[in-house]
Formats: sequence, structure tokens, C-alpha cells
Amino acid sequence: MIDKLDSNFETSIHEILNCEGRIIIMGMGKSGIIAKKIASTMSSIGTPSYFVHPSDAFHGDLGMITNKDIAIIISNSGETSELIQLMNPLKRKKIPLIGLIGKHRSTAYRRHPLWHV
Repeated sequence: MIDKLDSNFETSIHEILNCEGRIIIMGMGKSGIIAKKIASTMSSIGTPSYFVHPSDAFHGDLGMITNKDIAIIISNSGETSELIQLMNPLKRKKIPLIGLIGKHRSTAYRRHPLWHV
């Protein structure tokens, strides 16, 4: 795992530590289960965070995300359409994105300027 960590990892950690808002964590399927657990654990240790289901984001939940928040998108394939479709609205809201993407040749990894970890 150490071989995959670079300056993007350090940048991501600094962004999280300096976040003035909340950490929003999103994922679908198994990645969504992991995202829920991460959000719960972060909240338990005092870092304001919550899980937003990607499909619910398009039906009103996107409105609760502010430009002081940071979004962490988790996807093994990097091809989850709901997550890919969310990237542009988050970008328009100037929400920093951190991508935990399993496949480096995926659409999510290539298409948008994420910090990849």
C-alpha cells in the first residue's frame, strides 16, 4: 500500500484537517457500506461527517452540501455512473473532491481533477 501513497495523500489529509465544514462520504454498493462506516467513525472521533447516498443526492440531498465541505468518493471500479454524474455538480459548488478509486484507468479517475489516494 505504501507504494500507492504520494503527495496526493498528504494533500488530502491536510484538506480534511483544515476543513471548515463537514466531510461528506459517498459510495454505492459495498463501497457505500464502507463509506457509511467511515462517516460514522469520523463523527465518533469529533470530525463532523456524514454519508450521502449518491442517488439521493440527485433528489434533494445535494442541497445540504456547502462549499465549506469536502467530498470523499469511494469506488473500486471508478465506473459507478451515479458517482461520476455527481462530480460536475460538486465541482460547480467548489467542493474539493478526494477520490478513493480502485482502478486508475477508470472514468472517475481520469475525467475529473480529484485527489487520488
